[in-house]
Amino acid sequence: MLQAVNMALQLTISETPERFAEVLIHRDEIDLSLPLPEYRQKLTALARRRGLKLEDERLRQMIERSARIQQAYQVEQYRTLPLPRAEEVACHYFRNAGGLWMGALEPYFSTDSREFAAFNHADYWREWRRQLPRFEMRDVVSSNHMTLLSEPEPFETITGFCGELYMESLVADEAV
Repeated sequence: MLQAVNMALQLTISETPERFAEVLIHRDEIDLSLPLPEYRQKLTALARRRGLKLEDERLRQMIERSARIQQAYQVEQYRTLPLPRAEEVACHYFRNAGGLWMGALEPYFSTDSREFAAFNHADYWREWRRQLPRFEMRDVVSSNHMTLLSEPEPFETITGFCGELYMESLVADEAV
């Protein structure tokens, strides 16, 4: 629930990532031992004070949907299957150079300090690199993986690259 609420709050300030700690709800701000209905009520009230303007029913649906999505990820069960013509696929992978998954945002997106530890400095792209001969990794400077597209410098790097890549494709298509 904390993750879902903070993701919604994050959207309200995505243009100002320096305000994340001011607006997002830290896991220590709410008693995790509260019964679920009371925890949900306190979390919702705090989110409203921080600027979330969703109606109660809409917020409840968003929290439930987010919980279902998180449970469905089952990352440990992912298998990367070979592509029939892998050599034809150009893969451009942007990685947070610092190697942190959540970094300083971790206590805002997890109630368990160990939940995302395995993702820090992990080579979770290793299998893609092995199977895609044209895999190209690009390091970008970002506080963590979660802010790659909200911090100005990595956002500019990634969108600039994509703009050039798709412009090249467009020009090539028009020349044919």
